[in-house]
Amino acid sequence: MQLIKPNPAYLIKSRETLDNAKRVEQQYTRASDSLGSAGASDDFSEIQDVDLFVNQQMLCFSLKEYNSGDTYNLQRLNSTNTQLDRLRQISNNLQLSNNLQLSNNLQQEISAARSPGMPVENLIFTANSMIVEVKNILNTTFVDESLFSGTTTATPEVGLLNNPGVTTGGIVTKGYYLGNFETITFNADSATQINIDANAGSDGIAQLVYAINLCIYAGGDPNLMDRLGYANDLCFQASQNIINDGATLQTQMKNLTVAKEGLLTQEANAEVAIQSAGYETPSEALQKFINAKTLMEVGQSMIIQNEFLRDLVHTLNR
Repeated sequence: MQLIKPNPAYLIKSRETLDNAKRVEQQYTRASDSLGSAGASDDFSEIQDVDLFVNQQMLCFSLKEYNSGDTYNLQRLNSTNTQLDRLRQISNNLQLSNNLQLSNNLQQEISAARSPGMPVENLIFTANSMIVEVKNILNTTFVDESLFSGTTTATPEVGLLNNPGVTTGGIVTKGYYLGNFETITFNADSATQINIDANAGSDGIAQLVYAINLCIYAGGDPNLMDRLGYANDLCFQASQNIINDGATLQTQMKNLTVAKEGLLTQEANAEVAIQSAGYETPSEALQKFINAKTLMEVGQSMIIQNEFLRDLVHTLNR
């Protein structure tokens, strides 16, 4: 089961990582003292507070990883919200295209079909077009992830939507849905959890699919008006439920946006802390740290070689 990409781990500083940072600082201090006393180097001012630098650099990396993941997930949720709105339009509203109002509204088509003397064939034709559009919407992907399949994001959301077994007053079914009903959960930062419940098996979407099928297979029903009345009621319920699902999703999007803004502030503060140690930018600090570490390793090598030569001379002079 493939889960939504949460970004590369939402890194939080672990105890092990902090211990490693402490060990680096201790090793650096010991090496600096050794090299200084041996005359190999008397200036290691390149690193001016290893503990501060390492911790703040780790924090910057963590915040950048969170921010990268939040950007991805915010774009993903925007795409989900757009598709939900298309479903709402199909169930209840008028769509706008090229500044012209187009009738792509199931309730409106049902109302026309219930008018005296109006043939039901027009409704059947429109409903067949709608079922194809709804399937395309529900099988929408973002990058390589399905938007409406719960946590099984590698799975297409829906199979065959057509259902000739629908009946007036029948129980709305969800057999077309191929995903699961698990909530997608991820952290936007170290304290904010985002929960996404949108899936193709939601009540509103199931009601819309059932209503469309009532229209597709309306031909020859002796109780056509009752059938269309039930389809109309389901459309209304579907619209309300999809609106509620959209509102819930938008709340999570707002929480994600707030968390993302907070990350940017924290990242700026961390960079200020690094600058206070005498570095212009985190990248410059990292490069200086690497340079100093390289000098330290070279110096240690020189000490080892000098000790070897000294021991060799002592041995030969015996």
